[in-house]
Order: sequence, then structure tokens, then C-alpha cells
Amino acid sequence: MKAEAAVVAAGLVASLAATAAAQLPAPPSGRDGETVAIRDVRVFDGRAAHEGWTVVFAHGRIVEAGVGVEVPDEAVVVDGAGRTLLPGLIDAHTHVFSDAHLREALAWGVTTELDQFTDEGFAGQMRAAQAAGDVTHRADLFSAGVLATAPGGHGTQFGLTIPTLTGPADAEAFVAARVDAGADWIKIVWEDGSTYGMALPTLDELTAAAVIDAAHDADRPALVHVATRDHARRAAAVGADGLVHAPHDGPPAPDLGETLAEAGLFVVPTLTVIRSIATGTEGDAQLSDARLGDALDPAAEASIRAAYPPRPSTEALFDHGVAVVAQLRDAGVAILAGTDAPNPGTAHGLSIHRELELLVEAGLTPAEALAAATAAPAEAVGLSDRGRIASGLRADLVLVDGDPTTTITDTRNLAAVWRNGGALDLIGVRARLAEARRRAGQALPVPGPLSDFDDGTTAVAFGAGWLVSTDRMAGGSSTATLEPVDGHLTIAGEVAGGGATSWAGGLFFVGDQPMAPADASAAAGVRFRVRGEAGTSLTVMVFSQGTGTMPSFQSRELTGEWQTVELPFASFAGATPESLMGVFLGAAGRPGPFTFDVDDVMFY
Repeated sequence: MKAEAAVVAAGLVASLAATAAAQLPAPPSGRDGETVAIRDVRVFDGRAAHEGWTVVFAHGRIVEAGVGVEVPDEAVVVDGAGRTLLPGLIDAHTHVFSDAHLREALAWGVTTELDQFTDEGFAGQMRAAQAAGDVTHRADLFSAGVLATAPGGHGTQFGLTIPTLTGPADAEAFVAARVDAGADWIKIVWEDGSTYGMALPTLDELTAAAVIDAAHDADRPALVHVATRDHARRAAAVGADGLVHAPHDGPPAPDLGETLAEAGLFVVPTLTVIRSIATGTEGDAQLSDARLGDALDPAAEASIRAAYPPRPSTEALFDHGVAVVAQLRDAGVAILAGTDAPNPGTAHGLSIHRELELLVEAGLTPAEALAAATAAPAEAVGLSDRGRIASGLRADLVLVDGDPTTTITDTRNLAAVWRNGGALDLIGVRARLAEARRRAGQALPVPGPLSDFDDGTTAVAFGAGWLVSTDRMAGGSSTATLEPVDGHLTIAGEVAGGGATSWAGGLFFVGDQPMAPADASAAAGVRFRVRGEAGTSLTVMVFSQGTGTMPSFQSRELTGEWQTVELPFASFAGATPESLMGVFLGAAGRPGPFTFDVDDVMFY
């Protein structure tokens, strides 16, 4: 919900049971002229389970599925005994900022992601590749593109410059621009922050209703981000098609489920991220299962271990969300599985397996939870070619050991994944994991320069580069921008609210991927030149595995003139340079605007 746009871009491996990998080291492809038959397998077809089926697919499509299906002579046969075949999983709430996110998703059996906010240019590139029909290495992406929000509202904090709406008159043009950019649906943010003990600007009801009407006029579903029961009711009243979070500001009123069911809304509860906000321990819950925890690269593990700061005001949110989901299920509301990855405590692909588990704990049957990640999201957004196992549909398929229709966590026993008939390269996935771990332990090319900004860009000598970082991921409202100017980097913005958890500035990721640890132990510390108004204070934070999810930090008073700052890693309490993840330069604690000029950043 309060995601940082660059929290995570990693996790290149599926969780594979050792016996399954031994039996099926290289799944056959059912694409380019090849035919595959999975014989004597339990099938969950998107709605119900069937025993003893044979499923035949070729040229990326399911040819036939059922009992007694004849196996073609040319088919490569896969033994399905003791296994269950599922439609490719669909995560109905993610935020995708790179191709790596989609590769990560596929490695966990998620063949389609429904993105609820990303850069429209990136989404267009992904759609174009999908339309060409030759993508097999990643999950498909469908997206809202840019969300509809108020100036300064939720969604404006991620470093992307986006249009906002000030009133109903803006709705038609906003929706038309999204449609022109290729949006598959329109997402509206109705978030005032009250659930989390803060205040955020948000759309008024007339504006939200106008956006919903404009979406429908453009033949696009209208999905609404809500956190409160009141906003859920109001969204239903003004014609929304779905809610992309379950309301969780309190226990449900007796008629909430009935109200949403009568309105025909679907709901994506996102229980995993709600639990992450409420408890701060969601990462531990996922990593405690070896099928998940033992199959992570370092960056994905850092994402899963990340946590929202605990607050007394959020402790009950997960219990409220669970109670709402139970009522929605009993009222017959369509429920879709979504993770809100890559928020703290989540990761693309991996966390859908946790979301399914939490949906079952909230009262869904295992079969209902599986439907929430297959047929239900496909139907909700009009993807008629996927989400089920039936003749003529895409061969997006996941084979698992065991029976997740009775034990939902058996979805984690991945044995094979096919996307549009193309088999996931299990050996290659494992090799990439090993390489990611090797790189994480490899020494960085330091001491040496990092960024001098002389070419007018934020180019770096190593690492994933510079990105905006603010307290909005923790519920704050501070802002920042990064702009190369005249051979240096200008970091500007405003710290709102003040206090220990208020910050804004630029964060340099030292590993190949955001928050991936890297070995900087050959360097003694970080050195840079900085200029800022006399009396202002620059905050430097160091993130490493040794400091956990919280950084170690120091401050330096500025004089108005250029000065050189040299900070040994040893001066940051708890920092471990052999597992360094990031270095932050900016402002923290003191409320108000700031501008810093930074140049010649290096590890010395």
C-alpha cells in the first residue's frame, strides 16, 4: 500500500521439491510445434478439482483436457501421479517497475500480474512484447498505468511525475489519457490515511464518481483503492467494479458484505501486506517455510525481511482484514488473490503462496483460494484466454507435488511451470540463483569513485544506482527529487511532520539490484562533496544486513559553501560493509524544505 517504488527487484528462483526436480529436471515444452501430455494428474481447472485427467497442449494452447483423453503419438508424456496441475497463477495486485519483477513472478508459478500502478511507458513496452507472442521468460503484465489521485495524495510519492485530479471536471481527460496510454482498467485512490493514524489528501466523492463514470464510458473497469469501511461503501454506491484492498480500519458492520455483494464488486484483500503493516513479522512467517526461505536470492530476502515500523494504531488491522474477508466470502463477494508486492514483507511471485494461505485462514476453502488466483481474476478484468484449464485456452500451467485443493501450502511444491506452453528453465533458474548469491558475496570495485555527475546523469560506477527515498513508504508525506545540474546532483524536497521516522532524499543501491547486499569491505568509508544553506543539516544513512531493516545514520551541519565529508563505515553503529545495501543522502527529522548539492561521491 505505502510502497517504495524501488523496494525490491529480485528473486529469480522457484521453490522446487528435491524429488520433483529429480523426476522432472527439464520439463518438455508445448510450444513451437511440440506436444506435451500430462497423464493421470489431479487437475484444478480454475473452479473445481478432478481426478485422473490427461491434459494435452501444443503450440501454446490446451488441446484437450479430461478423463480418457487420448495421448497423441508425438507427445512427450509427463507422469502426473501424486501431483496437481493448476492454471498459471494470477496475482491481482502488484506494482511492477522492471522486467526482473516479472521474471521473479514466473519463477514462482505466477504467469500473469495485474499491476495497479507503474510507469506507463514501461507498461506499454511489456504489452507490445506480449502482443508479439514471443515472450516466455516472464509473466504477462496488464496494468492500470497511472492511478487517479489528488495532488499530494497516495501514489504521488514514488519518484514518478504523474497527473492528479482536483475536481470532477478533470475526470474525462484523465481517463482518456490513460486509455490512450493503453490502460487495461482505471485505478482510483480513495485513501485519507486515517486507517494508519495520519492525514492524506484524497479525492472527494464527486471526483471519484466522475472518474468511475468516465472509465465505464471508455469501456474500462474502475478499481478503487480503499482502506476504510466507509470508503468501501461509498465506492460501491458510485458504481466501482472492484476494491483492490479489503477495508481494515475496523471490524465489519453486519451488512458490509451484503452491501458489496449486492453492488457486484470483487475485492482483492491483500492480507499479506496488511499483516506486514500490522505485525512487522510477515517476513519471518514466509521465511520459516523452507520451500520459500531456502529458495531466495539476497535481494528477495531483503525485501521479505523488510518491515513497516510498528505502531500501536496498526496492531489490529490484520484481524480486521481477516474478519472482513470472512464476511465477504459468506456474502458471496468474488475474492481475488493479490499481494501488493513489492511492499515490505512481500516479493513478486513468492508472496502469492502466502496470500493463498492467509485467505484459507480467513475462511475460504482451499479450492476457493485457488480460484481467487486463477479463474476469478481472469474473469474480473476480462482475460478470457487464461485462468482455467480447458480446450483452446493458453497453456499457462503449474504442476505441483501434492494436493493444494486440500492442503493449500502444497502450491509451494513447484515441479514445473509453463507459460504459453513454454517450459520454465528450472536448471537456468537455479543457475541464476547461484550467480546472484555469488555476486552478493563478491567484493565491489572499491576504493574508487562512484558518481561525479559530470555527464549530466546519475550514472554510477557500480550498483543499481540512485533513486528517490522518502518516509511515504512508512506512512509519511515527505517529498524529494534528484536532478543532475551543472556537474553535480541536486537533492531537494521537504520533510513533513518531523520526528525520527521522517526523511527525504536520495538512496544509492550498491548491489546489482535494489537492497541487494554487496561486499564493500575493501573500502574504509564513503566520501563526497556537499553544499547546502548554512545551518541546514545533512543526514547520511547506511543500510546493511548488520543493521537489519533500520539504517544507521549520522548528521553533518552545512555552511553554505562546498565542503568534503568523509565518513568511515566503522562510525555507523552496527553497519557491516561486507553486506552493504545502500547509502542515503538527504534530510531527516527536522521539518521543512531542503536543497543539497552533492558531487564526487566515492568509497575511499
